[in-house]
Amino acid sequence: MQRGYVLDMQSTLSCLSSVLRTRPRRMAQSSDSVECFERHALLLQAPALVARYQTGDPEFIDAVMAWLTHAEATLKKYSMPRVAAVSALKARLLAAQNGVVESQLFAVADTSRARRKTHAAIAALMFNQCQEIIGSVYETLSEQKEDALKYLRQIVILLV
Repeated sequence: MQRGYVLDMQSTLSCLSSVLRTRPRRMAQSSDSVECFERHALLLQAPALVARYQTGDPEFIDAVMAWLTHAEATLKKYSMPRVAAVSALKARLLAAQNGVVESQLFAVADTSRARRKTHAAIAALMFNQCQEIIGSVYETLSEQKEDALKYLRQIVILLV
């Protein structure tokens, strides 16, 4: 009985090692890779948003709000705790749009144009902070993935 178990275990392990050697592409398409890809895609949108701010695009604030919403949804989808920080940034941007501005950061003038510029500057700051959050999450998960792959390779070598 014990001997049969050992043979089954050896055949299972050899099957596992051959699958791992022959299917690296399938491993690369796991949900972790999809998750990293989604965060990477968010980060790749940064230059376009910065260009919109630089050119004074009146839709910049709405674009940042959409980007924050997408970032929040992505982090929430994968149960990442940093979603709370992104939600807080989104709330600060909403408050700025409603006229509540942190006075220690900005001196708000009475003109409509100055208020729009202030709101765009706040949106740019919120975007920057969120981009840093997404970037740090991406880097951490990439490092963890590389560590896991390193250990997986070592296990496969030991099994073969």
